[in-house]
Amino acid sequence: MRISKIDLTNFRNYENASLDLDPGFTVLLGKNGQGKTNLIESVVWASNASSHRVSGTDPLIRVGADEAVLRIQCRQGERALTIAAQLNRNKPTVVMIGSHPAKLKDLVAAITTVVFAPEDLALVKGDPADRRNYLDVLASKIFPNYLATLTDYERAIRQRNSLLKTIRGNSENQTLDIWTEKIISLGAKTIEYRLQLVKQLLPYLEQSYQNIAGDNHHAGISYVSDIADAGEFSRDDLPTLQEISDLLSRALTNKAAQEIERGVTLAGPHRDDVFLSINSLPAKTHSSHGESWSMAISLRLAAAKLLKDGPLGDPVLILDDVFAELDVSRRERLAEAIKDFEQVLITTADPEDVPNVLRGTIVEIETGRIK
Repeated sequence: MRISKIDLTNFRNYENASLDLDPGFTVLLGKNGQGKTNLIESVVWASNASSHRVSGTDPLIRVGADEAVLRIQCRQGERALTIAAQLNRNKPTVVMIGSHPAKLKDLVAAITTVVFAPEDLALVKGDPADRRNYLDVLASKIFPNYLATLTDYERAIRQRNSLLKTIRGNSENQTLDIWTEKIISLGAKTIEYRLQLVKQLLPYLEQSYQNIAGDNHHAGISYVSDIADAGEFSRDDLPTLQEISDLLSRALTNKAAQEIERGVTLAGPHRDDVFLSINSLPAKTHSSHGESWSMAISLRLAAAKLLKDGPLGDPVLILDDVFAELDVSRRERLAEAIKDFEQVLITTADPEDVPNVLRGTIVEIETGRIK
């Protein structure tokens, strides 16, 4: 898959911009604050219905404008597709895929991207929500029904939490029981998907980390949940959906009194985490800065390789000012690992940071203009 053209109107600092893209490597070059990341952010948004930098759409609309329009043309083999979106300040976002109106969730299946960005350090050092989001975005690309399941689960959690806040002191409530059953059904399926993903991802992560850090270094990943008997699910012997449902049901029963007291749901995939290890030690607490960066990049690279080997083929790789964060050896190792992808978009303030093998087409960006 590759992006063939980007057209923007009132998106971030671009009043109007148009860029044709070829397969291979494109380097977006410019000083900080000129709009390099804004340009690739439009592709990320078209791929995930969200930005990798901010939540909501208002920050994406140019100052002084009420709406922003983006059009992304892409190709997969002989198939061409255009995604158009109008982001509004005071109205819902309007999305078109080809000539047909679409929902935001439809974007996930239309373009596949993997983004490497400085913010990725949070995957290792940040909160569990960062790691859950990593799984959720990738799972939505791998499993066609995942996003719908997760969306329904999150809606059920909001409803159940709202109800819990109204029934403090009264644990008998038939409506609560109905929402609890929904949480068990949808939550168990969400966990099942995530467990399958972690199992698929593990060999790719192991190989990717060795590619970046060297053959003598080893990375691991596992799924952590309070509902598991040991607090962590085995990567080799995955539980059945019924076993996950039983564990989640038991956890909710055990926490029922606490939930009513606190007014929140205390068990389920919205509270789970991912455990990352480097040479058998917890990466979050025991990794150096360089090791943390290697792990963060390896997580993105593993996702890209997993997608590449799937039915969608090569994702578009986007490296947003990543090489400046790496030493020379890690730059070269990363370049070697991604050089065979169909399309790679790179932003940088200094072309010398980009390994020679990746210096393809150079596009200069200055104050919201493509030169």
